[in-house]
Amino acid sequence: NSGHASRLILARINRATSCGDAGRFHEALGDFSKAAALLEIHGTRSTPELRLLSSILHANRARVFLHLGRSMDARTDAEKAIGFLNGLDPCTSVAEAAIKARGILCRALALQLDETGGQQEEDWIASATDATEEALSIVRTSGYRGAWLADLVRYGARIYRVCQPH
Repeated sequence: NSGHASRLILARINRATSCGDAGRFHEALGDFSKAAALLEIHGTRSTPELRLLSSILHANRARVFLHLGRSMDARTDAEKAIGFLNGLDPCTSVAEAAIKARGILCRALALQLDETGGQQEEDWIASATDATEEALSIVRTSGYRGAWLADLVRYGARIYRVCQPH
């Protein structure tokens, strides 16, 4: 029933996220793939609700990739999560998803700093600082003060410290 598609997709995403939080990463990735397949069937960009669900899927899968040490996959998924939110009304759930996705992106980029000894290409630095500044702008306009703000500040500050020491 296509009327219940978003509930089924959300259930798959929630199960995958729970598996990831429990350390069952490969099971989580399987459920994320099932949710992604359902989103493809129903159109990942067809409605604002499905765009938000697509963003949530990519952000949470990026977290699993981070636990697996797959920083490039995490970075790609975090960037996709941000892209799905572009143009959506800035309600509370969209603001939280945007801050979360940018925090995860900064975490993935900070992990890449560790992997490369602090050396990154120039556009990477711009991407990291832009993500931090965009998220802080969303924080200012939305008034969001949830847990994801600390993650954003932690990794955003680390990136600033390494890339812009002055």
